Amino acid sequence: MSDFFNENLMNEKLNEYLPAGETFIAKVKAIGNSMEVRQLFSYVTSVDGEVLTRSEADPDFIYDIQRCKYATHDIYIGITENYLVFNECELYKHAFFADQAKTKEFEPMEVTEDINIRDFGHAQLLKNITDVKVKKGLMGDYKCTIKFNNGSCFKFSIPKKAGIGNSMPNHSEYREKIVERLAK
Repeated sequence: MSDFFNENLMNEKLNEYLPAGETFIAKVKAIGNSMEVRQLFSYVTSVDGEVLTRSEADPDFIYDIQRCKYATHDIYIGITENYLVFNECELYKHAFFADQAKTKEFEPMEVTEDINIRDFGHAQLLKNITDVKVKKGLMGDYKCTIKFNNGSCFKFSIPKKAGIGNSMPNHSEYREKIVERLAK
């Protein structure tokens, strides 16, 4: 059995990105189908590999960074009162795009210290959701597509069951809570 179906590992991975003051309502193991995470950054001079470097440069110079994955991958999803939090079960390769932003479509994040571009976008505010589609699949899984006002988009499915035996004992209950919270 895969280590992915381990509640302790799931808790560890999701707690890395849990916003301060938030508590999880539910957490599940899911299958990511595609992921586009987008963020605007100000006070950046360069993107050195995967690291954004702080600069006192013109604050109107904004980098538009996108991190994308267009393949099936294992993820953990958690939901709080205010956030959808996700983290991958293993380190996956992504496509990264960085360019000067054409417009300030949404508020940029100020770079205060070096940031690894793998570390942004794991916690998305639920109030920033612009579209949610949840369909029940043939095998009882939920197929979800969630779009945010910053251009981020997640497509994933939550299987009916997770793991063998009692490795994820609250999976069915928690997946229903996540779908219910997304529907609000």
